[in-house]
Amino acid sequence: MTDRAHEIEEALTFLASAIREHLTPTERAVVTAGNKALHALEHGWDGLNQGYETAAEYLTETAGELQGVQDQINSCIEILHPIRDDAGLRAATERLRTAAGALEAGLDGILTRLDEALTLLETTGEEHLIGILQDLLEQVQESAEALATVGQDLAAEIEEASGSGIEEGPLGTRTSPDQRDGPQDFT
Repeated sequence: MTDRAHEIEEALTFLASAIREHLTPTERAVVTAGNKALHALEHGWDGLNQGYETAAEYLTETAGELQGVQDQINSCIEILHPIRDDAGLRAATERLRTAAGALEAGLDGILTRLDEALTLLETTGEEHLIGILQDLLEQVQESAEALATVGQDLAAEIEEASGSGIEEGPLGTRTSPDQRDGPQDFT
């Protein structure tokens, strides 16, 4: 594995951990918004009930999307990890292309969903939940920026591997362009 590919794998491992940490406050916010919705319903506050219920739905979707992104990142790690033991540059390039494709999902949908939930909660005046979501939104934005950087690094690694001019020969041996026509006599 190239040093850059190894660094990308490490960055993805860190990012998967950060995404896992985003799930906990998201799940807590779902429960809190659901409890607030029930409380509002018990008091006949239909507008508040609807706001909390919708926010809870958005947050539930956000938790599912965060889990999906974490799963995609873990898939990328599984794709990158064997490259360390793979001498075939073309095989490594294909794995990197697959990893880059899995990363394309990003976190944009999650950011939108969190922003929508935050907007709804701002109408309720629920400061505790608003604070949780503002913090979470900031953390997810940082993760999205980190994911974009990893995606750029991965694209550079793919370009470098694709443009090397090295081809895989028989039985996994590598040949450069001047060795493709057979052995050369240097006598």
